Amino acid sequence: MCRICAASPAAPVTFRRHQGLLIWLGFSSLTGPFCRTCGTAVFREFTSRSLWQGWWSPFSLVINPVVLISNRCALARVNKLTEPEPAPGGPASWTPGTPVLRRRSSLAALVPALWAIWLVVGVLTHLY
Repeated sequence: MCRICAASPAAPVTFRRHQGLLIWLGFSSLTGPFCRTCGTAVFREFTSRSLWQGWWSPFSLVINPVVLISNRCALARVNKLTEPEPAPGGPASWTPGTPVLRRRSSLAALVPALWAIWLVVGVLTHLY
């Protein structure tokens, strides 16, 4: 049974979120069995936040991709489920909302590319 809406079937997965702020790193996760609808909603929210907040530390350039891949693997497990059967009288499932790549926050995924360009330009400038 889904931990959010009590629908079934549900898969036991963990979604993670990462936040990098210079030298401080923040992590959070949500574990439990999720139905396909609620799992997609959690994936989209956590992944969108990681795309926006997960790049602001040098350490995050390594950590955030691991978090994003982990979330994608969890979503793949949830997507294998059939359409959820709501529990009678149970709470409503979460609304998945807008897909991740259609959210403005996903543009922050360009940050690692800009960091890499800055690094290459800095190295080349000091070599010549």
